[in-house]
Amino acid sequence: MKKLSLLTLILFFSISMFAQTMGEAETDQKTQEEIDRPVYPKHDWQIGMTFSNLVLLQMSFDVNHRYFNNRIVGFGISRIEGHLIAADVEVDGDLLMERSYTGYDISVYQKIYLNRSYVDNFIYFKHGIRGDYTKHGYAREDWFETQLDGNTFLNYEKRNFSENSYRLGYEGIFGIELYHGRLSTDIFAGLAYYQQLNESAFKSDDFFVPSYQGIRPVFGLRLAINIGRTEYDYY
Repeated sequence: MKKLSLLTLILFFSISMFAQTMGEAETDQKTQEEIDRPVYPKHDWQIGMTFSNLVLLQMSFDVNHRYFNNRIVGFGISRIEGHLIAADVEVDGDLLMERSYTGYDISVYQKIYLNRSYVDNFIYFKHGIRGDYTKHGYAREDWFETQLDGNTFLNYEKRNFSENSYRLGYEGIFGIELYHGRLSTDIFAGLAYYQQLNESAFKSDDFFVPSYQGIRPVFGLRLAINIGRTEYDYY
C-alpha cells in the first residue's frame, strides 16, 4: 500500500508539473482587464487527490465539474485498508485483540465558492453524502465442531472469520483553495456524521476507526489539477 501511494504521488506530481507549465503560459496571455477584476476560479474540471484522517492517512481521488459561476458538483472514491491492535470488540464472548479491515468509501458532493478573488485564493463550503463498505477480518481460538466420517468432534483451533459493515453519512467542511497556475491546494476542516446501516459487532466510538458511528472531525489536504476554462460571467 505504501509503495502504491508513493508511485501515485510521483505520477500525480509529474502530471502536475506539466499542467503548471501550461498554466503559466496561459497566465501570460491575460489581459489587463482580467487582471484588474475579482473572479471565481475559471476551471471546468478538477482532478484531485485528498489526504484526510491524518492518523490513518486515508487517500482518496475525486473529479468535479463546475456547472455555475461558483458551484461545483463532484464524485470521489477511496480504498479503506488497515490493521488494528485494540481490545475494543467482543464477538461471542471473546475479546478480539487485533483485526484487519478493507473496503471502499464513495462520496457525492457540492462545493460552493464564497468569494471572488484578485489573487486566486478562494474560501469555500463543501457538503455531501458519503457511503462506505468495510470488511473486517479477525481470528478466534475456540472449540469448534468438526465433521469427520459422519461424526461430530470438538477441536480447539484457530479459525479466520469476517464480517461486513455498511455506513451512510453526511459531511460539511470549510476550506481555502490556493491556486498556482493550473495547480491548486486545499486545506480544509469540518464535521461528518456517520450512521451504521447494519448490526455489527464492530461499531466503534473511536473517531479514526472505519466502523465509527456518530459525529467526528474532518480535516486534511487536497492537491488538484485544473482543466479547461469556462466562459461564465465572472463579475
